[in-house]
Amino acid sequence: MAEPSEAEQPPITTPEEMLQAISKSHVDANMPPENELHSILGRDLKAFAETEFPERDAEDPKYQILGMKQVGIGWPRLYMIVNFDDERDPERFGLLSAIAKDQERFEVEHFLSIAKAKAEPGAAQELFPPEVFQWLSERADRE
Repeated sequence: MAEPSEAEQPPITTPEEMLQAISKSHVDANMPPENELHSILGRDLKAFAETEFPERDAEDPKYQILGMKQVGIGWPRLYMIVNFDDERDPERFGLLSAIAKDQERFEVEHFLSIAKAKAEPGAAQELFPPEVFQWLSERADRE
């Protein structure tokens, strides 16, 4: 079933509906279209790896998106597991948050490797939502 056009949308009557409408408009304005998301994200993750790990040739990163969060009028954020190294180097494998901007790019906000999460257990709780932090803490326990 198609979504109603803007003209057919019911009027916003509560503050909660207003916040939802604002959040949706930020997502629509900043997340790339679905058919371009992975090529843009892959490009920007590879550029991050080239800067973050200059001593090694950047490979195409492997990633799994765990979710997206949009709060208030902030930029939409993607949370993901990312591996910048096929050998699963604990310095180059972990959690990452990236901000979507203008449907054209992602900026890495935080990268927390498995190694750093083990060394600084409280870091993930400060940087990531609880459901993402839970994945990292379970993974760090197994590594």
